[in-house]
Amino acid sequence: MMNLRRTRRAGMLKYVLFAPAAAALLWLSNVDALARTIESKVTKPLTVVNGQPATDAQVQNLQEEQIDHISVLQSESAQQVFGPEARDGAVIIQTNSQHTTAMQTTNPQATPEVDDHIYDVVEQLPEYPGGQAALFDFLVKNMRYPDAAKEMGVQGRVLVRFVVETDGTISDVNATQVLDPNTGHPLSEVVVAAYSSEMTPEQVKQAEMEEKRVEGVKALKAESERVVKSLPGKWTPGRDKGKDVRVKFMLPISFRLQ
Repeated sequence: MMNLRRTRRAGMLKYVLFAPAAAALLWLSNVDALARTIESKVTKPLTVVNGQPATDAQVQNLQEEQIDHISVLQSESAQQVFGPEARDGAVIIQTNSQHTTAMQTTNPQATPEVDDHIYDVVEQLPEYPGGQAALFDFLVKNMRYPDAAKEMGVQGRVLVRFVVETDGTISDVNATQVLDPNTGHPLSEVVVAAYSSEMTPEQVKQAEMEEKRVEGVKALKAESERVVKSLPGKWTPGRDKGKDVRVKFMLPISFRLQ
């Protein structure tokens, strides 16, 4: 796991997308030709900006003054956090101000005059102590795969939403849904089979398996909430218009069976 500070020139950003190893080669005179060679031969890691996957175009549109720091997760750790899309690692970019991209949503009801309002979009995002690299490192080391999910082979990406308060604590931790790792669709948490005296043994078995599958999905959500609630330390709160504000935060946690 490496951490790159914003003192790097913004022009280096497009090369780190191709391979972390490219940084060691930047002393060569023909940087553009080198980057194209690396891009053609090396698979690209997943790029994440402020917790959301980003395209190359979105990353290249970032200005130097917007970038706070860049972190890199190696393949195994990256997959545990972001799922199969990060099999080649992940480049994590944290900005120091909110900018307009296709990944962001606006909240027309957000009014700075209301002190207890929970913001979706702010000028400065909340940050975990040590940055996103420290956050993901804690998740990787402390997540436990629930037995109920293992038994049924249930895996997926859990979306955990919470609020970072103005004092740096978190509240309202809620695992909203589990996304199928292959399709990206939410996994059902409804038992579609109902027992009756007319059911065959095979139908009874299928109903029992469906109940266990649902239990596995719920177990993934419960474990995700547990590990997020156990995060140590206080966040740096989000800021908007010169003051600390309450901010919504979404954290994806992936569970994948080896």
